[in-house]
Amino acid sequence: MDLYRPEWYFSMAQLNTVAFSSFFGRALSTNNLAFKTIFVDDPISHSDNMNVLGFSDMIWSIIESMDCQIIMSTHDRKIYNILRRKLDDQYYSSCFIDLVKNIK
Repeated sequence: MDLYRPEWYFSMAQLNTVAFSSFFGRALSTNNLAFKTIFVDDPISHSDNMNVLGFSDMIWSIIESMDCQIIMSTHDRKIYNILRRKLDDQYYSSCFIDLVKNIK
């Protein structure tokens, strides 16, 4: 039996996509929680623009179809701006907090 190792064939962005698919699938299928909240820290740090857009569409889809809350942090301004534009708080119950480091 040959050993198959995904990291031999997939890029870092592709591996992140597989990992997030598994993570979100499990998180969204758990039914016995007091409140449905998913915490995500810097979700797509090794992704290209195509995967960032795909990830933002997935978050949009989860927000539209599931009764859950997603709390996400990122240091990547590009990801922040894309999510802020796609999940505009005029249309969704979203909240974006921009923590800017005060340099003196």
